[in-house]
Amino acid sequence: MEAYGGYLVDEKAVRVESIFVEFLKNFRIPGGGGEAYYEAEIEAMAANESSIMFIDFSHVMVFNNLLQKAISDEFLRFEPYLKNACKTFVTQLRPNFISDDTNKDINVAFFNLPVSKRLRELTTAEIGKLVSVKGVVTRTSEVRPELLHGTFKCLECGGVIKNVEQQFKYTEPTICVNATCSNRARWALLRQESKFADWQRVRMQETSKEIPAGSLPRSLDVIIRHEIVEKARAGDTVIFTGTVVVIPDIMALASPGDRAECSRQASQRNGSMAGHEGVRGLKALGVRDLSYRLAFIANSVQISDGRQDTDVRNRKKDADDDDNQQFTEEEKDEVQRMRNTPDFFNKLVDSIAPTVFGHQDIKRAILLMLLGGVHKFTHEGINLRGDINVCIVGDPSCAKSQFLKYTAGIVPRSVYTSGKSSSAAGLTATVAKEPETGEFCIEAGALMLADNGICCIDEFDKMDIRDQVAIHEAMEQQTISITKAGIQATLNARTSILAAANPTGGRYDKSKPLKYNVALPPPILSRFDLVYVMIDDPDDQTDYHIAHHIVRVHQKREEALTPEFSTAQLKRYIAFAKTLKPKLNSDARKLLVESYVALRRGDTAPGSRVAYRMTVRQLEALIRLSEAIARSHLDLQVKPAHVRLAVRLLKTSVISVESSEIDLSDFDQGVANDDGAADQGKIKVSDEYFQRIAQALVLRLRQHEEDVRQTGTGLAGMRQRDLIEWYVRQQDEKNAYSSKEEAEREVTIISAIIEWLITREGHLIVLDDGRQAAEGEGEGEGVGQGEGEGEGAEEMGYWQTKVLPKIKKVFETKTSTKKAAAAEACKSFDESKEEITKEFEEKKAELQPKVIELYEASSAEIKILVKERKESGLKKYSAAVHKFLEELAKIEFPGSKTVSEASSKYGSAYVSGPVFFVFEKVSTFIVTEETVEPLPPPAEATKTEEETSGVVKEKEIVIEEEKKEEVVVEEKKEEVKKPKPTEPEAAAEAPPPKVEESAAAEPPKP
Repeated sequence: MEAYGGYLVDEKAVRVESIFVEFLKNFRIPGGGGEAYYEAEIEAMAANESSIMFIDFSHVMVFNNLLQKAISDEFLRFEPYLKNACKTFVTQLRPNFISDDTNKDINVAFFNLPVSKRLRELTTAEIGKLVSVKGVVTRTSEVRPELLHGTFKCLECGGVIKNVEQQFKYTEPTICVNATCSNRARWALLRQESKFADWQRVRMQETSKEIPAGSLPRSLDVIIRHEIVEKARAGDTVIFTGTVVVIPDIMALASPGDRAECSRQASQRNGSMAGHEGVRGLKALGVRDLSYRLAFIANSVQISDGRQDTDVRNRKKDADDDDNQQFTEEEKDEVQRMRNTPDFFNKLVDSIAPTVFGHQDIKRAILLMLLGGVHKFTHEGINLRGDINVCIVGDPSCAKSQFLKYTAGIVPRSVYTSGKSSSAAGLTATVAKEPETGEFCIEAGALMLADNGICCIDEFDKMDIRDQVAIHEAMEQQTISITKAGIQATLNARTSILAAANPTGGRYDKSKPLKYNVALPPPILSRFDLVYVMIDDPDDQTDYHIAHHIVRVHQKREEALTPEFSTAQLKRYIAFAKTLKPKLNSDARKLLVESYVALRRGDTAPGSRVAYRMTVRQLEALIRLSEAIARSHLDLQVKPAHVRLAVRLLKTSVISVESSEIDLSDFDQGVANDDGAADQGKIKVSDEYFQRIAQALVLRLRQHEEDVRQTGTGLAGMRQRDLIEWYVRQQDEKNAYSSKEEAEREVTIISAIIEWLITREGHLIVLDDGRQAAEGEGEGEGVGQGEGEGEGAEEMGYWQTKVLPKIKKVFETKTSTKKAAAAEACKSFDESKEEITKEFEEKKAELQPKVIELYEASSAEIKILVKERKESGLKKYSAAVHKFLEELAKIEFPGSKTVSEASSKYGSAYVSGPVFFVFEKVSTFIVTEETVEPLPPPAEATKTEEETSGVVKEKEIVIEEEKKEEVVVEEKKEEVKKPKPTEPEAAAEAPPPKVEESAAAEPPKP
C-alpha cells in the first residue's frame, strides 16, 4: 500500500475498481442486442439529473464471479473505489455531466441481490458485507445534512487539510500536516469546501410473519442518504440493500438525567476540546467501556409490498396517478382474459376469501373496497374521499376475523389491529421524544401506517368512546390533525377501514334495530358505506354445507380451494383496475339522483327498516360503489347498470335484520271484502312466516324457469296470479287452512309479500304489465283440475266462489288505480299538444332525415301502426312500441320523451292518444305510396279498454339476476313474447305478464 491523497491505497481495491469499470463498459444483456446496458443508464441519470447509478447485482454475477464475491464480502472496504469507478465511467461517456460540478460524486447503489436476509440474521458476521434486509418501516426522521468529507483549517498555522472522512461521528484531523506545527486539537471547519449530503434515519421492524414464537419484534436503525431519502414511508414493507456497520451507543450507558448532564459538561469544557471528542466525552461519567450497536447503511430502497413504487430507481409516480405502464403486455393480456371470462364479476367475488363458505354480499363488499372509488379534489383543495369503509356486525363464530385477516394479507400497506388493545394515539398518531436528539417527533399509528391501504380493526365495538371519536376525521376527511408539544401537523390517512364488531349481549337481537344491537354511535355508523349483519341461526342445509366445506379444507388443504382466479391473479386484476378513473355519464348521474331521493323517501316511510338515517354520506357512498363496480368491469364510464347494483348493495346492507314481526300494511293492495269495504286491519307476520313464503315463491320461480329451459318451450316467467294460486293450493293439499277466511287472508298476505320483495328488497323486479281475460273465462277448470270428485271436489268448491275472486280483486284494484293515473297523464299531454306541434314545425327540416332512417330500421309492426294506428296493435306490440318511442326520444322528437315515459309506466294501451299523436307526426315524413300490410287480426275475444273495465291486471315479476346485472329491464321487455295457447280458452285472452328468475339474486334466507 502507498499513501495517496490522505488515503492508503489498497492494491486489491484498485484492481476491483478497474474490473468494475470494464463491467460498466462491456456488460450487455444476453439476447438484448449489442448496446451496452449501463450506457443507457447514464442517459437516464442525465435526464433525471440523478447522481446515483443503480447496478443490478445479477448482472455482476453473470459478468464475473470473482468481482461479485469481492463486492459481496467486502463492500464497505471497496465502496469508495466503486464510486470512483462509476465517476470514471460517467466522465468518459458524458464529460459535461461531471464538469458542470467538479465536486459532484457519483454514488453506486446495488439491488436485486439473490438472497434477502431477515432482520434477526444481521449479526456481527455481516459487518461490511453487501446484504439485503426486509422489514416494515415504523418511523422516519426528518431529513438533515450530514458531513461526509470535511475540510479543516489549522488554527495554529493556518494550514488546510482536505477530505477528512467522517467515521460515523464528527472526526477531525489527528495532527496538522505542517511538519513545524504540532497542533492536534485546534481546528476550524471550512463549510464551503466540505461535502455534505442529505441523510435520514428510518426505523425498521420485523414483519409479523418473521417473528419466532414467543419473541418480540426486533428493530434496527437504517441510515439512507442522497436522493433515496423520503422514499420509504411509515407502513411500507421495504427491501434495503447496503451494509451493516457498528456505531457507538453513547446514550445507552447513561441514565436520562446523566445524558443531559453529559451534554452540558461537554459544552463547558475548554474550547480546544469542546464537543470534538466524540465518544471520549464519556470519560466525564467515569465510564471506560463503550457500548456499541448495529446500524444499517442503505444505498437502495425497494418497496416490496405491491406494484406501487416498486421501481428501485424511484421514478414511479404517486399512487394516485393512473399510469398503467408499470404492467407488462403479458399482464395486461391476462387481465383482459379475466375480464372476458363469462360471469367474471361473480367469479371475482368467489375468489375473495375462498376458505369462508357463503356470505357473497360481504365478499362483494370487500372486493369493491379493494378496488375503491376515485379520489377527487375540489377547486378549494378539499379532498373527496374515494375509499370505501365496510363494517361487519355478527354473532361469534361467523368468520368476521377471517375476512379481516384475509384482507390484511392480500392488500399492500394493510394493518390489522384490535380495537380493545388500541388507543386513540395508537390508531392515529402520537408525539414522542427521540432519545438521541431530544427532539419531539411524530410516530405513526395504525391509520397512518395503512395510508393508501386498508386498516382492519377487529373488536371495533370494544373501543373506548374517546378512542372512537379520534377516528372521526380519519374516516371521512382522511387526515389526522395533531397539535402537541409545539408540533402542529395534518397527516394523510387515505385508508379504507374494514371493521368487525360483536352485538351487545353476545347475540344479535332481531327484534331490535341495528343501533340497539351495536355499541357504535350514529356518527361512526354513518361513516361506513356498507354495514352487514351476520346471524348464526341454525339451519340444517346451511350447517351441512358449512361443515362439509370446513372439513374438506382441513382434509385437503389447498386442493379443497378451487377459486376461478388465484390470489396472484386477483392482486394483478385489482392493481390494474385501480389505475382507471371512471367518470359518471349523464344517465348514471340521473339514476343516482333518483335513487337517492327514493332512499330518502323510504327512510321515513311507515314500516321502514333501514339501520340508520339516509344522509348525503349515503349518496357519496353510492357514487363510490358505482365507481368501484365500473373499475371491476374495466369501464371508463359509470353506467346505469353499475348504479343499480350499487343501490341494491346499499339497500341489502342498510336494511336491518328482519325483526320478529314484519308490518306488511303498507304493501296491502286494498283487497275488498265481500261487502265492498276495504280491509283496514294491520297485516303483521312473523319473520319465520315471511321467510317461509318468500323462499317458497322464489324456489317455484326457479323450478319453473328450469322446466322451460329443459323443454325449450314457453317463457321462463309466471303470472303473479298463477304464483299465488300455486302456493295456496299447495298449502290446501296439506290441510293448512281450517276455514275459507284463513285461505282468503293468506292470498292477501302473499300479494303483500310479493310487493315487499319487489319494492323494498329488490329480490323480484317487474318486467311488464299484461292483460287477462275477464273473470270466469276458463279459470275454474284450470284451477280445479286433479281434485277428484265427490267430497274432495266439494271441499275445493270455494275456489271458484271465494278464493279466485279474492285474487282477482287484488289486481282489479291496482288496474283501476293505474288507469286513473294514465288518464291524468293523457289529460296533461293534451294540454301541451299545441306547444309540441309548434316545436315540431320548427324542427321539421332537421328531423326529417333522422326520422326516415329510424322508421326504415324499425320493425314491420311499427310501420303498420304508424300508418293505420289501431289500438289493438298497441296491446299486441307494446314492447316494440315502447322501443320505438325511446328511439324517437333519443333524436329529441317533440313530445316523444314524455310519451315514452308514460308508456313505460302505464303501458302503451293506456296512453293510446298521446302515442298515436306522436305516430301521426311521424307519418308526415313517410312516403304515401308505400304499401302497408294490414294489421294481423287480433284475438277473437280481445276487448276494448272500455269493455275490460273489470279485467284483471297483472304484473310480470322476475328474480333480480346479478349474473346479468348489465342487462337493463327495458332490454328484457323485448324478449317477452306472447305464449302459444294451450287451451281453447287461451285464445280469448291477451298474453298476461310472466315471472322470470335471474340467477344472481339470492333468495331470502330463512
